[in-house]
Amino acid sequence: MTTKKSASAIGEMQRYILIGAAIGLYYGIFYKPSGTDPDYGIAIILGILAALITVAVRFWKKKQPFSIIIKNYFETLLFYSVFLLTLAARQLAEQIGGRFAVVLVTTLTGICLGYFMATRKKLG
Repeated sequence: MTTKKSASAIGEMQRYILIGAAIGLYYGIFYKPSGTDPDYGIAIILGILAALITVAVRFWKKKQPFSIIIKNYFETLLFYSVFLLTLAARQLAEQIGGRFAVVLVTTLTGICLGYFMATRKKLG
């Protein structure tokens, strides 16, 4: 019975990782430069606001300890910030290594974020 459970957990983790890779690949393949410089500051500010709104909606009218809410906020902030900073860094990746570097960076980031979501779901 434990083999069946661990096999399904591995399969679930693989799905998260593959979905993250697919989303990253999409953002890499279909990237078109905007012609403006990337703004990393706005990416951080949007990450902070998005994490705040997400956690507020998620814990609305739920009796959770403040420490759990804060931990969840920082995990969500990390996720959004990495995602948005990667989107902003695509222009830098293209300047350094061309289209291949953009696809590589976004796909690897998608894999890492997929793994993060899989382990976060398993723990939470």
